[in-house]
Amino acid sequence: MVKTNKQLIMKKFVLLIFMSFFLINCGKDPVVTKTELSVEAKQIIPYTINEIINWKDQAGTLHTGKVSWIKTNRYILSSSDEIFDNEEIETNIDFETFRFVIKQRSTTDPNKVSYTFEYVVNNKIETVFDMYDMPLNAFRNIVYQDQNYYNVVIARSYSYNGDAPVLLMFSKTKGIEYVQFYTSKWFKISN
Repeated sequence: MVKTNKQLIMKKFVLLIFMSFFLINCGKDPVVTKTELSVEAKQIIPYTINEIINWKDQAGTLHTGKVSWIKTNRYILSSSDEIFDNEEIETNIDFETFRFVIKQRSTTDPNKVSYTFEYVVNNKIETVFDMYDMPLNAFRNIVYQDQNYYNVVIARSYSYNGDAPVLLMFSKTKGIEYVQFYTSKWFKISN
């Protein structure tokens, strides 16, 4: 197929536009957005290091855990033109056969926070509950299965692994209060 003069000119024009765009954006430094957790947000993680946490399950068995880790990190997300540098507080609660990891991250809005709750078994993350850009005033009093819960938010996971948690209630004052599994299994705080 023979290219016409018009096609060659058009091809050169498109190539010129592409090269111009590439050269203009190539040397730019990415924009860095650094965020910190507000004082109010930091008060929502109610745990202290070495604190003992007692949960009971549906059979009445007591599970004793310990807050083994509270650490402040930087959580960095980036793309070619933007970097988000967020403050993150990570809390680990270790039980005999499992662990919960709570990650609380700052957002660009100081009145919001993001949470990740990880259910870990044998050092493998089995389930993740994510709550992004949650308003600090989203905590509510609710009744669930004839039980009152105060100042809680509900996080849901969509894991259909037979023994995975699918619902988690997190309280401003007590931390993780209730965990419902896909099966009839559950944990409830008993402190």
